[in-house]
Amino acid sequence: MSRTPHLKVIALAVLAVFTLPTLSACGPSSGDTAASGSPVITSSGQRTVYPVTVTDCDGRKTTYTKAPARVVTFDDNITETLLSLGLADRIVGATKFDVPGSEWAPTKAQMDALPMINKTGTLSSGYPSKETVVAQNPDLVASVYESAFDKAYGPGTHESWTALGVNSYQTLQDCETNKAQYDFSLLYQDIHNLGVIFDVQDRATALIQKLQGEVSELQARVKAAGLGSYRIGTHDGEQAHPGTMGITTANAIITQAGSTYAFLNDDTGAQPISWETFVARDPQVIWVITDLGQTATQTETQLENDPRTRNVDGVLHKRFVVVSYNDAVGSPRCIDGLRHMVHGLVSLKQQGVLS
Repeated sequence: MSRTPHLKVIALAVLAVFTLPTLSACGPSSGDTAASGSPVITSSGQRTVYPVTVTDCDGRKTTYTKAPARVVTFDDNITETLLSLGLADRIVGATKFDVPGSEWAPTKAQMDALPMINKTGTLSSGYPSKETVVAQNPDLVASVYESAFDKAYGPGTHESWTALGVNSYQTLQDCETNKAQYDFSLLYQDIHNLGVIFDVQDRATALIQKLQGEVSELQARVKAAGLGSYRIGTHDGEQAHPGTMGITTANAIITQAGSTYAFLNDDTGAQPISWETFVARDPQVIWVITDLGQTATQTETQLENDPRTRNVDGVLHKRFVVVSYNDAVGSPRCIDGLRHMVHGLVSLKQQGVLS
């Protein structure tokens, strides 16, 4: 399994993330000047001074002359981030991949009220056509996914949107060209960047501080529960090979919970890891990935009945922790992913099956 919207619509797009230093007091970046001499990110009393140049995935630099007023989003997670920043009134078209029942509770009502521009409510949902997007007359299109800007899968490339006079933003958090990510620094940087772009820096700062506080509380629970560091493997029910989540947000969730990703050195994105690798890494805990078409019980039963995997430590001792795919993609929602991971590990320890 790889990281694209629900992995049912588009080809392989494994996400990996490099690590940036943790933001200092969530302040703006410095030294963000484009090679052409474009203005750096600046603020005056937490207000954006335009024009402003912001760097996103792959080091792309875009200069904004004003705050975007008409935004089209290409996935649920970027939509959730914008809604968390109070920007619902800027979204003129949203792409939805979450099926009914899997939406994020804090933004579900707002999400339901947005104009959806793709086929919604099924795992076969795809990106909207370029014509559909253009009809919304956007001044910004945004996504967490590389595939959204791939000419083979998405509505258009960054270059094609630029040619139409439309800016595009692809998040740092799940940028394909990055290396392993161990914390949420890039999520915070994305939130800060969007705060600068939309001139809502005060909201961005408040959101970052809220998320950082939630992470600290969860890490305190890890310490209070006496949890150790465990090898955590992943699976989503895929028959042909183990299901993985890449080494970006998922690895950050595992690391922030005090454990390690069993497939960190194997999950390169070049090809799926093998069942032989799954067995060889012998994960002590299995992260059961849901909301990809198979229930947690079905995935657990598969592993327990497969002669190749039934003696793997985490399977043999039924150490399963359920965390949705949707909670492990770069948006404020991924803190829920960390919460579910921590609560799952604490529960296993309380049951006496995890030392």
